[in-house]
Amino acid sequence: MNRVNFYFYNIIFFLFFFILSRFLFPYSDEPDLTLKSIFYLEFLNHYFDSYLHPELFVTYNISNNCGIQSSTLSLWASVNQMFCNPPFKIFMVNFITTILFSLPTFLLIYILFIDENISILKKLSSENLSNSVLLTFLYGSFIYFLGLFSPEKISLILSISFFLIINNFYLCSILLLLLFQLDIGSFLFLFSFYFIYLSVTFLNNYFNLKKIIFLIIFSIVFLLIFKNYFFLYIFEANIFSFKYNFIIEGMAGVNKDNDFTIAMEKYPLILRVIHSTMSFIFLSAQEIKVPLLYLLNFYVFILILYKSFLRQDLINLSIENTKSFYMLISAMTVISYFFILFPLNTNGKNLIFLLPVFINFAMIYYDKYKIFYFMLINNLILFYFLTLYRI
Repeated sequence: MNRVNFYFYNIIFFLFFFILSRFLFPYSDEPDLTLKSIFYLEFLNHYFDSYLHPELFVTYNISNNCGIQSSTLSLWASVNQMFCNPPFKIFMVNFITTILFSLPTFLLIYILFIDENISILKKLSSENLSNSVLLTFLYGSFIYFLGLFSPEKISLILSISFFLIINNFYLCSILLLLLFQLDIGSFLFLFSFYFIYLSVTFLNNYFNLKKIIFLIIFSIVFLLIFKNYFFLYIFEANIFSFKYNFIIEGMAGVNKDNDFTIAMEKYPLILRVIHSTMSFIFLSAQEIKVPLLYLLNFYVFILILYKSFLRQDLINLSIENTKSFYMLISAMTVISYFFILFPLNTNGKNLIFLLPVFINFAMIYYDKYKIFYFMLINNLILFYFLTLYRI
């Protein structure tokens, strides 16, 4: 199967799973739906005409919770099928806007996959990384986050499109500036990843990889020890507005009555890591989960880890494999930093843009077809259980 055929297979399955997800993901089971749906509708009505009035839309969402019965520790969920079907107009607006916003990314991948443009592909990114972006669209939780009725779907598409141009500093800078205008949170995550990736690449010219990894581990330990002093210094400097000072005060832990301090003490770091991992694989806003999915992904993670230990020399065989390892180190470093500094903001929707990095690293050991089949199995399990929850 050539590149273009593989591309169309991915597009067909993405459309199938995305349409299916709109009926099986419980309608209105989205994080901060009431607030973010208003922003999204105002955005759509400003540039287009969505034919949806924000107040009517929000009123409908408040009165419709799909009768979901689930909790943090539950292994099963129940969804009331009778009250959980999206209105056709809302379904169509969400579907059409998602496809339209995704279209430039799909078009760019198609252009890069044409044989005549393979040299351009190598200058901008790599074939494996482009395939990783394409395969990301098939992952269940990515489909969930992409389908949110929120402006974050635009920043998510921009963030994963970044990996299609990662070798071109000027194009990356333009995309980062655009993301900065749209979503400062997504910008911080992506900018941090890119900065660390460039730093690791630069340092490798002077230090071997073991020394770089040691420096990263040292910086993580340093942050763990001095994080509170860092936030306390910023808080006492009083250089931000009251809103941000309140958050910084909570991160520093100096005021036990601060909501952020209470939340961090209630959920220790290890619990936040587990919760973020679950939401990365799939965990809805109302705690709907599929335990079998966690077992499958954990099994695949162990397989890749086992192969990486068996073949430690493999990363030195090609420039592309070496860059894959650099990106993996950068992704894990960013995740570690944000877990330490901003633990309440490290959930699946903030980290899912890094999925192409993990897929790209997996391609050192498995070809794109095996990963494609894994995505299909992953989704079959997910949507099978989401169907059972409605029976």
